[in-house]
Amino acid sequence: MLRLTYRALWIVTLGIALTGTGCARIDSTPAAESPDTTLLQDPFAQWPKDSADGQPLTGASSQISGKVTWKGPVGERKPWLAAQSSLPEKPKQPIVPRNNPFWPKIGKNGEVEGVVVALVGGPVPKNAPWKHGPLRVVVKDNDLLLMQGTKPVGVGLVLPGDPLTVARTSGDYDSIKFRGAAFFTAPLVQTQLETKIPVRRSGVIKIKSSAGHFWIQGQIIASPTPFIALTDEEGNFSFDGIPQGKWSILLYHPGWLEQSFERDGETLEPYLLHLGPDLFTQLPQGLNAPGHFQMDATGFSSK
Repeated sequence: MLRLTYRALWIVTLGIALTGTGCARIDSTPAAESPDTTLLQDPFAQWPKDSADGQPLTGASSQISGKVTWKGPVGERKPWLAAQSSLPEKPKQPIVPRNNPFWPKIGKNGEVEGVVVALVGGPVPKNAPWKHGPLRVVVKDNDLLLMQGTKPVGVGLVLPGDPLTVARTSGDYDSIKFRGAAFFTAPLVQTQLETKIPVRRSGVIKIKSSAGHFWIQGQIIASPTPFIALTDEEGNFSFDGIPQGKWSILLYHPGWLEQSFERDGETLEPYLLHLGPDLFTQLPQGLNAPGHFQMDATGFSSK
């Protein structure tokens, strides 16, 4: 009579699982040889960290400035409707509107606020100053807030090598995941507990909630150049102390259109929301020549 012990039975079962058709394959390709597909379409991830010469800023320098305005129909801005809490122990929370943080901010005369503008192509001196305050990623009342110094911003800016601070000041427990140029998850269990996380490479960092707060959406640009800014309320941008050279202007804005929802398997409530596509273009720009650029739902162009 054939007798199988529990240990032998476990080994036989494991062998069947490993040799069956449903067994997962393990890719033996070293990590250094595997392409990072998340950064292939990222315009900020392709730049070198240092200029070719890396010399201090001396001699003549100039200013590059311009304006971004909206062209065409704006479209109707509809808030997302969601419960204040996604936790199962709070099933009767009222439904509240949640704003799409990437919806374009368009003024009365068509000026667009919050467009990312960066100078590329020219020599970046080693002593060029970083003119943006430290970045804090804050979850407050179950919503996301990006603070650049003391100012709330739509897109955060950080230099690779510098840390960003993540914290929850109020609201339910949340777990914030960062994807793209930075890949980690920050569980925000305790309120007022700040965690500093270094950003190690250039590129776009996308922020979402892992706790069902699908409306939590954010973006950070880890910029390889200090010549980067957001347009102001009038749609204007300006850079001073630019070394002589051949420069281009890169314009970027996060995509705000709803691409798809992922829903909870039990409640069928939205769990994750994917927005896009992001808008960016690179346009030539001469020194001392203010540029007027236009933006619509499909991208940017020079006027």
